[in-house]
Amino acid sequence: MDVIIFDVDGVLGDFTKLKHLRDIAHIQNVALKHNIDFEAAKELFFSTKKKLKEQDKHSTIDTMM
Repeated sequence: MDVIIFDVDGVLGDFTKLKHLRDIAHIQNVALKHNIDFEAAKELFFSTKKKLKEQDKHSTIDTMM
């Protein structure tokens, strides 16, 4: 998949803010997919991300899969 992002208003220039918003969106989707609340989804998302990092899989896409 190719993605092209246009940073018209400069929001994407602040990677910290972008990463935070991206994580929230992913956690909301995990909650929806597993029918769990946001806090449980947050725990699942970050624990999965940590386990995969130990396997040299650093991508959020790996975590979502």
